[in-house]
Amino acid sequence: MHLPKPPNYDSGMYRLLPLLLLLPAPAYSATIYDNGPPNQADGSEITGFVQAEDFTLAASSTFDSIRFWTLEDATSFSGSILWWIYSDNNGEPDSILFSGTGVPEREPTLLTGLSLAEYLNRLSIPSVTLAPGTYWLALHNGPISNGEGAQMFWETADPNASVNFGQELGLPEGTWTSNSLEHSFQLANSDIPEPGTMMLGITALAAFAAARRRMSKI
Repeated sequence: MHLPKPPNYDSGMYRLLPLLLLLPAPAYSATIYDNGPPNQADGSEITGFVQAEDFTLAASSTFDSIRFWTLEDATSFSGSILWWIYSDNNGEPDSILFSGTGVPEREPTLLTGLSLAEYLNRLSIPSVTLAPGTYWLALHNGPISNGEGAQMFWETADPNASVNFGQELGLPEGTWTSNSLEHSFQLANSDIPEPGTMMLGITALAAFAAARRRMSKI
C-alpha cells in the first residue's frame, strides 16, 4: 500500500521548499568604507602612539563596526582598544567627533608580516552617522596611559586614493606628524545585509514566486 502524493508534488514549488529551508540566515554587516586589504609589509605602533588614518565618505553614512588588521606578538594586546573619529582640517585630524573604548573580536589569519602574527580585529561601537566629507579614524591599544611601545602594529595597506597618509602622536591632544603609511581598515554597518546574501535571498524568493504561479495554472 502506498500513501498518495500531495497534489502537484513534482511541481517546482515543492522541489524548492527544501532549498529555501536550507538557506542561511542573512549575513549582515555591509562595508561602508574600505581602505584596502592588509599587505603584511609594515605597520604603525598603536601602544606608545595614537595612530590615525583618513577616510572620505561620498554620501551620508552610518556605521557601528570597525574592522582593522594588526601585526603583533603573543603578549602585545592590552585587552581593549581606544578609538576616535576626528574631523579634518587641511589634511590633519582636528576636533574629536566620536570616541569610545571596546574589546574587539580577534581572529588570527594565519598570515605573518615582519615576523609577527596577523590578526583581524572586529570592534563594535555605538552607531556613528557622518555627513559626506573627510574624517580620521584613530586607534590605540589599551588605556591612554600606555606610554611604552609594544609589538602591536596597525597593519599597512597599499597606497590608495585617500587624501592623506597616517599620522601619529603621543596623546590625542598632541601634535600630529605624518608617518607616510596607509593603514588597513573597514567601517561597516551591521544593520545592512551584505550584497551577496541579499541577492541570494531575492533569487530564492523570485524562484519560489515563479513556482507558485506555475502551480496556480495547473
